Amino acid sequence: MKKFYLLLMGAMLFLLTNNNIFCQPAYLGLWQGAFMNDFDVEVAFSINSQEQLDGYIKMMNGTNVIQNDKLSEIQLIDGEFSFYIADKGTPFKGNFNDNFTTLSGEFIFPDDSKNAIELKRSLSKAKLADE
Repeated sequence: MKKFYLLLMGAMLFLLTNNNIFCQPAYLGLWQGAFMNDFDVEVAFSINSQEQLDGYIKMMNGTNVIQNDKLSEIQLIDGEFSFYIADKGTPFKGNFNDNFTTLSGEFIFPDDSKNAIELKRSLSKAKLADE
């Protein structure tokens, strides 16, 4: 009985100290929406093999891909979610709803114009940019 107790306590200690193995950020996955009522947008967030946040944005005009860029500086700080599209010099700032099914925010273009977007979580698996 003592061995079982020690084994159980060891397992609990492992789970408590390594909970990041089982808990991933709620925003990981594929998000989709429309931009400026003309373009279909897909944004994906994942954790790469170095355990760092990774992402891409893809924009389509019908079947034509007009943007397919890697994201950087992906972060969630004090409820504000942000990332940067280095190839376009464009940051994004926004917020998730309470249950992480909608991401609302705006892109800030290099001319300082702000363009709103709302993305919905997709149940489809995100295809990573390097796949």
